[in-house]
Amino acid sequence: METRYNEARAEHTVDFFRKHLKHTKGRWRGAPFILEDWQADDIIRPLFGMERLTDEGLWVRQYRKAFIKLPKKTGKSELGAGIAVYALYADGEGGPEVFSVAADKKQAGLVFNVAADMVDLSPVLCRRSTVNRSRIAHHGLIWDRPSNGVYKVLPGDAASIDGINPSVVILDELHRQPGRELYDLIDESFPARDQPLYVILTTAGFDEPGNVEWELHNYALDVVRGVIEDPYLFVYMRFCSPEETEGDKWRDEKLWRRVNPALTSFNPGAIDELRRVAAEAARSPAKVVSFKRLCLNVSLPRAAERTDKLVTLEAWDQAAGIRKDLDELAGRICYGGLDLAGSVDVNALIGLFPNEPGTCPEPGCQGSKETCYHLLARFWVPEEAFGDNAREWAKPLKEQLANWGREGWLNVLPGRVIDDRDIQSEIDLWARTVNLVRLAKDPWQSKQLGVLLREEYDQLDVYDLPQTFAKLGEPTDLFIRLALAGRIHHGGNPVLRWMVGNAIAAKDSGGNQKPDRKRSAGKIDGVAATVNALAAATKPDEEGEVWAMAVRH
Repeated sequence: METRYNEARAEHTVDFFRKHLKHTKGRWRGAPFILEDWQADDIIRPLFGMERLTDEGLWVRQYRKAFIKLPKKTGKSELGAGIAVYALYADGEGGPEVFSVAADKKQAGLVFNVAADMVDLSPVLCRRSTVNRSRIAHHGLIWDRPSNGVYKVLPGDAASIDGINPSVVILDELHRQPGRELYDLIDESFPARDQPLYVILTTAGFDEPGNVEWELHNYALDVVRGVIEDPYLFVYMRFCSPEETEGDKWRDEKLWRRVNPALTSFNPGAIDELRRVAAEAARSPAKVVSFKRLCLNVSLPRAAERTDKLVTLEAWDQAAGIRKDLDELAGRICYGGLDLAGSVDVNALIGLFPNEPGTCPEPGCQGSKETCYHLLARFWVPEEAFGDNAREWAKPLKEQLANWGREGWLNVLPGRVIDDRDIQSEIDLWARTVNLVRLAKDPWQSKQLGVLLREEYDQLDVYDLPQTFAKLGEPTDLFIRLALAGRIHHGGNPVLRWMVGNAIAAKDSGGNQKPDRKRSAGKIDGVAATVNALAAATKPDEEGEVWAMAVRH
């Protein structure tokens, strides 16, 4: 294929933006649309300036498709609207037909509405045009009377594509397309035009089979790398890989500026908004996923939304507060949660000590009108879990658990299983030191301990808490709210912190959630016991089966 760069044609496009188009939003409304260097040099000039020689000896635009992938707030809609207006009035096409398409009516109208405003703000274009607007965006139309060209919005369904003869199509937010049928039908609708242009504007979607945006992303990368030869595809992408945003690396502002060219050009003030959004996202795992995908253009597995952590470690760490041990909590009301294990596993006992609103000495809670809790944790693990023949855990984890045992965060006891009497002994100590009101326990593996508790206590409400969505939904939601608000003061217990970092939520069809043992990255016994303790703290006295027992002194 013979190609060339036509500077006059490239500058004609750039000059059209500057002379005839105006910004339509905010403080820039009415100002000339002077393209930023990255918009002009990296997109518009090469896209419209590169030509190829046809078999008939005509020089026409080289690129038939443009894949432009940018994060949100980079002016994609404005740039797409400018391209559409240029295609209608100045592209040299006879009877141009320009279309905007998206996955739904509202999205489809975004680029069109910006384009209609641009026409209204241009005296030259407005005089030769009829602009029809509608409350329903896809009924809008711009008619250029001298060329009999039209710019329409099409609803996002395949039926609307049949019979069209487009010169240019702007497809907005490809990642929202439920399948590839619409995308493919548009791709096949250009044969009657010498130099059609299919512009795809999008933010990152999900990296999963069948996602047309993800497939085009990978195809475009292969074209850029020279793996695939496709001289008809123009590619401009600014994105991060998942590896670049692991851990806290997504908060690196150098990364933000690399991916979002608007931050170093027409919208430097947006960095403050990104900082605000990032600070909020840091306290909500679901928002971290959204920030990475929408603001840093990271293509993530859809499972990231379903299986992300209950609480980020950053939010958890900020709630740590001052470490308190049992003696410092003497006489305080306490609600307990118990999670027992089988062989070679961790057992957890959690105590929650409510602080009346306004009485908590922690800096983040002073003057607060909300109840907060100090948390006390106890963990047990059998010694054989660290043995050379034990295969349940990897060597680095065994070493870490052993270190926690030496530091006193974890009780390491002889044998392969934990004797219920060891845990019962700790509960007895708590009952004699603090005002242990209620204890909720996972029924699994706790039947024998229940017998022991019945033999020893009176006036301590001990009850089985079924680990179902119905029973755990509300305390799980409360756990998340308290943690994000900094109202669970755990003293930085490293074993519990490790478990919080592992924990993700399972959800049912009704939106109820609970800690998910199967899909969590590791042990979450302490999280499960904390949720059980919150259930005990918020349970009406008459609910469920309760054993009423008194401590025998």
